[in-house]
Amino acid sequence: MNRQESLTKIAAGAGLLTALPIAGWGRSHTADFTSDFLPRWETSKGYTLKVLDKMPEEYFNYAPTAEQMGFGKQLTHMAFWNSFYIAPFEGKQAMPEPKETTKATARAYIEENFDYCTSVIEKITAADLNRKSVIDENYWREHTGRDLLLRAFAHTSHHRAEAIVYLRLKGIEPPFFEF
Repeated sequence: MNRQESLTKIAAGAGLLTALPIAGWGRSHTADFTSDFLPRWETSKGYTLKVLDKMPEEYFNYAPTAEQMGFGKQLTHMAFWNSFYIAPFEGKQAMPEPKETTKATARAYIEENFDYCTSVIEKITAADLNRKSVIDENYWREHTGRDLLLRAFAHTSHHRAEAIVYLRLKGIEPPFFEF
């Protein structure tokens, strides 16, 4: 291949690369990520509240063993950590857990927490998703904003699944899974 042919191929390749944004390849990954994440987050909220609603008040603090958190505590713990992961995007601290874990206080706390986290997620930028040190503490400094959102989602699934096991141990059929 001579020099002229090489330059022609390079120019053609560059032309293709400049057309990629027109085809949608240059869209903001933030918009893609948050538009994918938020509906799942909202579904997670609804499903979590359905799981909570299934447990009768009399068993709300049931724990299968002394080492495990009770049913209600599993869910308020989950919500606390959601705000731990997400509140720092606004420079704020996690929402403190309620002092008592009744069904009513847990439900109100979880709803308020999910709603607060949603309001923060809706404002997250590409820089926020890619930034490290959103949480400026030793272990958390290396995690990006995207990591923190995914941790919140996974942590929610983990503790909600434990709560579902508690329902089954009490002979209660959990709500059908939603995703």
